[in-house]
Amino acid sequence: MKKSLLIIILLIPLPYKVATSNTETIILVGESQITKELSDSALLDSCINHIKNYEGFSPRVYKDNDGTPTIGYGHHINKDETFDLVISEDEATEVLIKDFEKKLKWVNDNHKIRKNKAYAIALFCYNIGEGKFRKSTLRKLIIRKEPIKDEIIKWKWFRHKGILKENKKLIERRFFELNMYTNE
Repeated sequence: MKKSLLIIILLIPLPYKVATSNTETIILVGESQITKELSDSALLDSCINHIKNYEGFSPRVYKDNDGTPTIGYGHHINKDETFDLVISEDEATEVLIKDFEKKLKWVNDNHKIRKNKAYAIALFCYNIGEGKFRKSTLRKLIIRKEPIKDEIIKWKWFRHKGILKENKKLIERRFFELNMYTNE
């Protein structure tokens, strides 16, 4: 019988902490964790929990920073969609999973990258949008199979009332995505 080493890691501040056993690598960023050698289901769960943590839940429609009507866990409402005045967390989770799976499919259909990398870029696209990613230097680096660390970290800026500010939560998101991308 194979024995596994149990690793317990306390959550630490940025940038991240890594612990390794002979069976897995655990990476902690903020309050999110990713583990090397995860199944697709576990990767999906990790990504969904990460998005929930950073997007937060809104049961009612609100205007996102770019003015887009949004509900649930950062779901941008399309013109052909309608929602009740209030959405439950379970409904919002279903919408989130569908949205994320669409991003993941787009990443897989348009990029020849392995599993962890695809999930990481789908997370990035969920946050900034496919349109911005398509035009980005980050995408060019991925296509050329070049390192992305310096470029992905640049996506830490947030515009609030016309003023560009560095955002701690965006930095945490970028480190999470970078760690997922580079650990396969």
